[in-house]
Amino acid sequence: MKNLDKTSYIIVTNPEPQPFYEVKEIIKTLREIHGVNPGLLIMSGSEVFDIISESCEIPVHHACIPLLNKPPSSLYEVEALTRTI
Repeated sequence: MKNLDKTSYIIVTNPEPQPFYEVKEIIKTLREIHGVNPGLLIMSGSEVFDIISESCEIPVHHACIPLLNKPPSSLYEVEALTRTI
C-alpha cells in the first residue's frame, strides 16, 4: 500500500455533503495513518460540486465530471467527455 512506485489512490464519489465529508476523512486516514496522498478525487454532478467547492477546501487534485444520462459507449463519446472535464 505504501509503495508509491506501484500504488496510487483515486477516490470516486458524489459531490454531496455526506460523501464529501467521508472523502475528507478517508484522505486524512490515508495521510496520517498510511503516509500516502490520494492522486485524484473524481466527482460527478457539477451543480452540487460548485456549491461544495465554494464553501470547502478540496485537499487533493480533483475533477468534476458532469452527470450523464447514460455512460459513454464509443471512443468518440469518451473523447467528448474528456473535453468537459
